[in-house]
Amino acid sequence: MCGRQPCDKEDCTWSEKFRFECEAREVMKNPFDVRQAYYKDVLKRRGEAAQQRLIKEVNRQWALAKESK
Repeated sequence: MCGRQPCDKEDCTWSEKFRFECEAREVMKNPFDVRQAYYKDVLKRRGEAAQQRLIKEVNRQWALAKESK
């Protein structure tokens, strides 16, 4: 871990990339209806581009999880 500021390491746990991937992993754990409600909230608060980006990342994380089994 690099501390309270993001660094250039690929696995930096303080980076925006890591935070976003972590959010996607948390969202994907929820049942379908809960995920849909979360996506609607993201749309309302962050806009359509952010919603679509999150959906895409959730799908990517899902695929990575399947590969690792």
